[in-house]
Amino acid sequence: MLADFELGQDELSLLLEACQTADIIAELQSTIETLGVDCAGKELAEVRQQRLAYARLVAALRLPGGLNDESGRDRRPRRCQIRGVYKFGGV
Repeated sequence: MLADFELGQDELSLLLEACQTADIIAELQSTIETLGVDCAGKELAEVRQQRLAYARLVAALRLPGGLNDESGRDRRPRRCQIRGVYKFGGV
């Protein structure tokens, strides 16, 4: 990753957090497989939350996805911002 992209300090921090989150997800998945789905209620909830966090971290890095057309341009639309968390009360 570091050989292919020049990352700023903030991006390096996001990348580190994404890697650590991926490790947590792997550990939780291993625990779920060991305990079985019926006995791993807390772990299932936590792995879901960690996957959401991971997805947001990866999106925050805004890395190219490799979906280029013939001219080499990225076909994916770019997001201006990362969507925040939802608040109770609809606002």
